[in-house]
Amino acid sequence: MKKFNLDNFFESSIELLCVTDDSGYFKKLNPRWSELLGYTTEELKSKPFVEFVHPEDKEKTLKEAQRLSNEKGTTLRFENRYLMKNGHYCWLAWTAKVADGYIYAAARDISDLKLQQTFFKEMQQVTKIGSWRLHLETMIPSWSDETYDIHEVERGSPIDIENAINFYAPEARDTITHCIEECIQKAKGFDLELPFITAKKNKLWVRSIGKPVIEGGKVTELYGVFQDISERKTKEAQLFNSSKLASLGEMAGGIAHEINNPLAIISALTAKLNIMLKDPKKFHEEIEKTVRTLEETTQRISNIILGLRTFARDSKNDVFKKVSIKNIINDTLALCFEKFKSNGVQLRLDTYGSDQAILCNQIQISQILLNILNNAFDAIKDMSTKEISLATKVKGKMIEVRISDNGPGID
Repeated sequence: MKKFNLDNFFESSIELLCVTDDSGYFKKLNPRWSELLGYTTEELKSKPFVEFVHPEDKEKTLKEAQRLSNEKGTTLRFENRYLMKNGHYCWLAWTAKVADGYIYAAARDISDLKLQQTFFKEMQQVTKIGSWRLHLETMIPSWSDETYDIHEVERGSPIDIENAINFYAPEARDTITHCIEECIQKAKGFDLELPFITAKKNKLWVRSIGKPVIEGGKVTELYGVFQDISERKTKEAQLFNSSKLASLGEMAGGIAHEINNPLAIISALTAKLNIMLKDPKKFHEEIEKTVRTLEETTQRISNIILGLRTFARDSKNDVFKKVSIKNIINDTLALCFEKFKSNGVQLRLDTYGSDQAILCNQIQISQILLNILNNAFDAIKDMSTKEISLATKVKGKMIEVRISDNGPGID
């Protein structure tokens, strides 16, 4: 049987293979060293290997070599930079083992990987995007540098899952906790935008995306992206408020008329009531009827003002809450009903299932509905017959709100 010549493996390996000892000099090198660094084998053997190491990596390289010699152990992952003959440096990732008084080592060129990592880090800083992982065996999160920076926590500081969740604003903690639990238990990913408070008490908005890692049919780890979206949220709020003011401007006349009408009714009924109170026995039933009408009319004004206050309130820091779609529709219609009525618009409602609650930002949904209703009004205001329909329909776990009009449509 022919004997194997293991030197062939040594000479042909695409890895950088070498043997060294306590002297700190290379004793043997394969050709890959010369191919990558540009030196001859003799040049590489002529001085201590640490002379080829980047100045910033020399101390840790000597410490690792000393540890290997003292412990007769193994290096599984060690990285440093080596000087090439052209004056540039390349990144090497090492594995090594001590045997028979020598250190046997293999290195791989990871320069391209390091370049990609540097590019990725720079992109994270520019876009304010970090990454995170949660190891379910330990339940200890790990963060990228940018994630630490967004939290305004010193890089590398120890963290735990409870503290990580407590950075979210109090009203958002149940939401993020629920989504993490569902990701672990049901392998259901999440994509959330939530209010956040940094270690230095600065208020932000963040986007947190989480996905499960499944091994053997079981979730073993969560990983995801973490981004500071405060700037986008501020711009969205400015645009939203601008649109909201425009809508309020369009409704101003209608709202004034909506309030003036019941005020006129109240004024007339009050005058009538004063007359009837001169002989309360005679007008007893009429007085009761008048009082009921006054109560109803007052409630009508109250509903209009409540809808207006809700609509005008700053909602930029609101988190999603469960709200009855019926309440949203009623509050919105209170702001435009009189405009429709005074302009002869027939409003048809089919709100089956509208008592269902939806998870949403109530004011933003109201803004959307109001914009669509205003657009519908603009489409039919010059027509002889004016009709707007609003219908709701439950579709599985969703509610469809459909607004239509009898306008000419878009060509």
